[in-house]
Amino acid sequence: MATKKTKTNNGENGNDKAAKLAAEVAKLRAENERLKTDREILKKALGLLSQSDSGTSMS
Repeated sequence: MATKKTKTNNGENGNDKAAKLAAEVAKLRAENERLKTDREILKKALGLLSQSDSGTSMS
């Protein structure tokens, strides 16, 4: 039984489009993880800075 490839409006078949979407999802997930890590680092840095600021007086 032969598989039928459907074409989308821009001429790509369904398998190519699915592969491109899967690659895009993987890329976005990796970027999301990197941004979460960056956010955690910034939160920790802010905590350290606010601790050191509270120990000094501004007079």
